[in-house]
Amino acid sequence: MIKRWIALLLCFLFLHMPVAADYESELAAFPAPWQAALSVIHEKYPEWIFVAVETGLDWDEAVAAQIGKKSLVEKYYSPLLRNTGEGHYNPEKKTYTYHDASTWVSAAGATVDYFMNPANFLNEEYIFQFEALSFDETYHTLEGVELILDGTFMHEALISYVTAEGETVETEKTYSEVMMEAAAESGVSPYYIASKIRTEIGVTPSGSVTGTYAGYPGIYNFYNIGANDGVNPIANGLNWASLGTSYGRPWTSPEASIINGAVWLGELYISKGQNTMYFERFNVSPDSGYALYTHQYMTNIYGAAGQAQGTYKGYEAAGSLADAKVFYIPVYENMPEADTQVSFAGVIEQRGISNYSGNVNVRSGPAVSYDRCGSVAPGEQVTVLSATRTDTEDRMENLKNPYWYEIQTDTVTGYVSAEYITLLPAVQLAAGDAFDLCPAADGGSGRLYWENLDRNVVEVDEAGVVQAKKSGEAVLYALSSGGGMAAVCVKVIKEGGFRDMDGHWAEDVVNTVAEMGLFTGTSETEFSPELSMTRSMFITVLFRLAKDMYRWDEADVGALPYLDVDPAAWYAEPIAWAYAERILPFTDGPMFSPSTPVTRLEMALAACYLAEAMGQSGEADIAMGEGFSDFEPLHREAKTAVAWCLENEVLRGMGDGSLGVDATATRAQVAQIALNLYHAL
Repeated sequence: MIKRWIALLLCFLFLHMPVAADYESELAAFPAPWQAALSVIHEKYPEWIFVAVETGLDWDEAVAAQIGKKSLVEKYYSPLLRNTGEGHYNPEKKTYTYHDASTWVSAAGATVDYFMNPANFLNEEYIFQFEALSFDETYHTLEGVELILDGTFMHEALISYVTAEGETVETEKTYSEVMMEAAAESGVSPYYIASKIRTEIGVTPSGSVTGTYAGYPGIYNFYNIGANDGVNPIANGLNWASLGTSYGRPWTSPEASIINGAVWLGELYISKGQNTMYFERFNVSPDSGYALYTHQYMTNIYGAAGQAQGTYKGYEAAGSLADAKVFYIPVYENMPEADTQVSFAGVIEQRGISNYSGNVNVRSGPAVSYDRCGSVAPGEQVTVLSATRTDTEDRMENLKNPYWYEIQTDTVTGYVSAEYITLLPAVQLAAGDAFDLCPAADGGSGRLYWENLDRNVVEVDEAGVVQAKKSGEAVLYALSSGGGMAAVCVKVIKEGGFRDMDGHWAEDVVNTVAEMGLFTGTSETEFSPELSMTRSMFITVLFRLAKDMYRWDEADVGALPYLDVDPAAWYAEPIAWAYAERILPFTDGPMFSPSTPVTRLEMALAACYLAEAMGQSGEADIAMGEGFSDFEPLHREAKTAVAWCLENEVLRGMGDGSLGVDATATRAQVAQIALNLYHAL
């Protein structure tokens, strides 16, 4: 307990922030849902101190202030983490706007929400982003720094560098030793220094620390200080490190950069109220010496969490995890509860198809750590039951496979990474239509963030109402504050088009003949392309086709000789017209049979008769039909009509060596025939 009280006193004196006197009062200052997680940590590390920092900020307003250029994510992480909003994503080209070099794009609202929310990082590893960043030689060790640097070019390595003249200088100091010197001089935790440098420059030397970057020979910037947004942030940072005399500039060696950069951090951030990794990343500290949401050290949205990992490993290696430490954890107003699931009540069923070239493992839970319970084959269709954020404790792993679908097939139910499932249309709209997805966050409160990869196809408002704009497919994601997710694929058909024609082989043909007025749908939105074409339908199409091309006397509907044609029926006038113009090939008795499917031979005869009625020659070379297996048995008049249709490309063979003279046709097929006939006439 002595160490605990010493830590309390040191942090109070150095940071000028309030501390709690005992664990019970510490815990009571936090939102109720957080207390269970902190209690687990406290049980394992009773010397750790948790201080609730009341920011006084509204949660939604704080998150909104960080969305945009202030919060970036690397392009090679999951697309679901990227911002698809205006100014950050081009839906026509399907490209993102780079806000830092050519690798960093704006983070999605839900991504910002997730990484800002302390509740998502209350475990023994990630809590270190809230640790006070002061140096304490009793538990910050060289061994701990080396573990943080493990896997990088700096691990157990002597510093060597290149001068402005191109000479190589070999030193007798390791990177970890210099970082310990930097900590002693700046008062900043060496674990924080090592973690920050690793986050900034990576595991291999970036251009910021080679000393050979074009235009800046012999200049080093291990913290990327001054590397502002732009096409060349490295050059920006090196330019800053090369100018002026403050903080030991110019930095002409790694040692100068590491030590003086740490002093810069201590003076401009840690001593100014931004005394944790979190407050440096998100300036929401009530004691900050700068305006809210400004003077933020990095734009990397997961930078603080990533550095926390490194710090944790350093303490673990040094064997000092259990020593007294102080964590300043921000608390906001109107924070959301933890959401467990998001759903769309307006969507009956969402299906998808496996897009991976091999079998995809199905897991019993939403992470690769769960047992395999089956697999999905390439191209196999699945039913998507729900979606959720992975529940793995490794928050950095969330960047690669953050969301998982709960899927079902005939043989297995389980979880698959959303990356491997392409959603199929679950909602179909016509351009101009609106549809309410009825989104709901089950199990908690908090706002939903919408990511729309295809704003040119549809728009969606905050309430989840979709407005169809133009034909195409759009995938919409509703992401909750607490990590829940729901996704849906919306298909929009062409303006004035039929819903059941979208993607059909005859879509363009049907749209054309519908615009010409030759066809109407079986309803306002359905065409029924596979429905058989009846005699009454076919004659009506010919009637409309000839209406603007041929003059005829008004047909006498009452003079029709057919007993089964009601003079009031929608097809009565077309049949009366066809009867008067002698283009009916069907009957010679009292029954017309309007509902009987029309055959291809009957269509050929009617088309040829129509051409003759319009003053064209219905003659054709009979040889056109030779070679078709069912042509020779036809009577001469039928042969002439079929030959005329073949010669004028109104009809074609069936592909099996026959004409299919006795076969019937679907509405889609007759749409093509009608368009062919229009061009022939």
